[in-house]
Amino acid sequence: MKLVLCIIAFALFVIACPAQNNFTIRGKAELLSKSKSVLLSGPGQFSAAINPDGTFLIKGTVTESGPALIKTDSSSSDLIWLEPGEYIITCKEIRMEGAGGYLLRIPKHKGPKDAQITYGYTQTLYGLGGKTKEESRKAYSDFSIYYLDSIIRNYPHSKTIPHILAKAHNFIGDEATGVFQSMLDDGQKTDIYSNGLDNYFKRKEKIDKEVVFQDFEMKKEDGTMFRLSSLSKKLILIDFWSSDCAPCRRKHLDLVELYNKYSSKGLEIVSVSLDYSDKEWRKAMLKDKMTWINVSELQGWKTSLAKDYFISSIPFGFWLDKDRKVIRKELTEKEIEEMLR
Repeated sequence: MKLVLCIIAFALFVIACPAQNNFTIRGKAELLSKSKSVLLSGPGQFSAAINPDGTFLIKGTVTESGPALIKTDSSSSDLIWLEPGEYIITCKEIRMEGAGGYLLRIPKHKGPKDAQITYGYTQTLYGLGGKTKEESRKAYSDFSIYYLDSIIRNYPHSKTIPHILAKAHNFIGDEATGVFQSMLDDGQKTDIYSNGLDNYFKRKEKIDKEVVFQDFEMKKEDGTMFRLSSLSKKLILIDFWSSDCAPCRRKHLDLVELYNKYSSKGLEIVSVSLDYSDKEWRKAMLKDKMTWINVSELQGWKTSLAKDYFISSIPFGFWLDKDRKVIRKELTEKEIEEMLR
């Protein structure tokens, strides 16, 4: 009898557990385009057809809560926090001056607690701004500090805090980010976004101590060894990527254009692959038309240079000047032109 009860209890446990990870999004899409579906990507990939009245229903299972991107098949993405539970949302395609195509916004959102917390931050940012970049940046910074302080006081163990802090970092700066990070609980400090911030500060400390970027040596696709100090270019981009990284591959479209335009004027690109497979590495290089310097140890995240510079996400890049000093920002094409004169 005890054995039968144990079997029944185990069966109920197996049945119940998946349900605890289920989510349902009941939505309404207000369209400007002729989109037929809504796509959701993050902790998993999901999609749903848009009905003639604009409604849609997405059901799925998530094993881990986290940010997800939602879009129609004609729009750019907006962000939601995806976790088990019930959601009711309205998605709206809009057009914005200066932006090509359709943007997606979520004017109405009801969902689990952490999803609501994330929504309150990301959607409020859209409505902020100023007449100048400085005014806009101050508005983003003031709101981010206020919001983070409020969350940590009222929901100190929210799983979404490290994600919001990582997004706010560019607005509030290193000092404020460090203060908020010190207030995280033990679980939040092991979060992937918190780890990313840890690596940022470690990388910053390393670069601050170095006179020039590390003179590394790594094997090229033709089997010969490449050494960074062998270059005498005005501007160098060290590009970390892998063949299975979709954002990296999209970025290569822009890099091909930049390289073709400026390589004769002193630009060099060194792409460091974090692949394991030699075959996939070579196939991606060929498909992406990466005619610049390509190197790899085929050790994935254990690649020595990635470990030395605490690289935990890709695509990631360092711009170096003619003296191999790190330029501490992403360069615009106008700035690239100025540096190559």
